[in-house]
Amino acid sequence: MLEALASCWFGWAGYPERGLVTDRAKYFLGELAEDLSAHGCYLETAATASPWQHGAVERHGGLWKESLRRLIWAQQVAGKDEILLATAATNAAKNSLARKGGFSPNQWVLGRDIRLPASLADDGEVARVGAQALAATPGTKFFRQTQLRMAAREAFAIASNDAALRRAELRQVRPTRGPFPIGSYVFYYDSANKE
Repeated sequence: MLEALASCWFGWAGYPERGLVTDRAKYFLGELAEDLSAHGCYLETAATASPWQHGAVERHGGLWKESLRRLIWAQQVAGKDEILLATAATNAAKNSLARKGGFSPNQWVLGRDIRLPASLADDGEVARVGAQALAATPGTKFFRQTQLRMAAREAFAIASNDAALRRAELRQVRPTRGPFPIGSYVFYYDSANKE
């Protein structure tokens, strides 16, 4: 986990100021926790018997999985190379279409949206005749990437409005965490006291 974070996130974006929220699995509490604390990062863990405390992460993970599943079926993705292309397209769709505070993850991290090659909605891309020609030529790798990108964006839009996922989200709502003023009632769930 630490190796994946170091190569995919810490290397270019640095260590987060706030830290990470994880479950209490031993692989999160060992070397990863030590590395984060050594870099001044706070690792917050959810209660052992309270998996619903990861509501936002679980919801986004579910959206990603459903988007990828829809993309694979819609485009008949097969083989390792196409799975890698589909995964990248799903990541790009989620990072450009999801919103928090009115901004996508791409906008939060990069300060702008990323360029979509051969997009007809971008005037600068319409002028790139070579990319437009490749996007219209079946059998090329760029044509397939364009197909997967478009299908991934469509799959994310459908998955993000899925009624079953919405019902699951409403079933176990997690309240916001602190700060708790002195005298506030704070409730917690402890599965160890079950009889």
